[in-house]
Amino acid sequence: MEIGLKYFVYDRTVGQKNKPMPKIVDKQEKRGRILDASVRVMARKGVSSATIADIADAAGVGKGTIYEYFRSKDEILVASFAHFLEKVEAHIAHRLFKLTDPLEKLLAYFEGWKDMLEGEFLDYMDIVLDFWAESIRKKQDIPGFNLTEVYREYRGVVRGLLDDCVAAGRLRPHDTAVSASVLIGAMDGLMVQYIADRSLFDMRQALDLMGRIVIDGLRSEGKEK
Repeated sequence: MEIGLKYFVYDRTVGQKNKPMPKIVDKQEKRGRILDASVRVMARKGVSSATIADIADAAGVGKGTIYEYFRSKDEILVASFAHFLEKVEAHIAHRLFKLTDPLEKLLAYFEGWKDMLEGEFLDYMDIVLDFWAESIRKKQDIPGFNLTEVYREYRGVVRGLLDDCVAAGRLRPHDTAVSASVLIGAMDGLMVQYIADRSLFDMRQALDLMGRIVIDGLRSEGKEK
């Protein structure tokens, strides 16, 4: 459903003396508030146990308001994950914006993912396994969800960064499609272990080590480490 950024609530009293001006409702802001609330609720109660009423209460809106934006909890689930990806993309894009060296961009990409380990992003980490389980189990029944496409876009970003490094001579020529998949698989594997037991290792150190292993292994000969 297409949602405009803003709309005005019609009030036939507008223009009458001492009557309030029409209320401006930012639908996009409210939709984001609902999605943020849904993540908090799902992180606390689990995806399967969270209800529309729980989400409405956390968002500070009526249950009926939820249905103005979403038809079901499955739709909220998919939209919440898309909302998360948008936040991640915006955050990482901000990190990469002023960088020109391709290897620095690749390293900044890893740094951006490390930032996901704090603040509001932690709630998303708590539901990511639930999301994968629910989406894979119900992938034929959730409109708008395509896990294959999510990973295709993800690989495309990483591969683009690797291709730029190769073109600039910062990394040796190799099959960047494969190395992008390896990097994503490594990050996903670390994430799963960390979500299951955060006492196993320091996630930031693990991501640092993973980046060094991959980058050092792919450096062009003669380049300084």
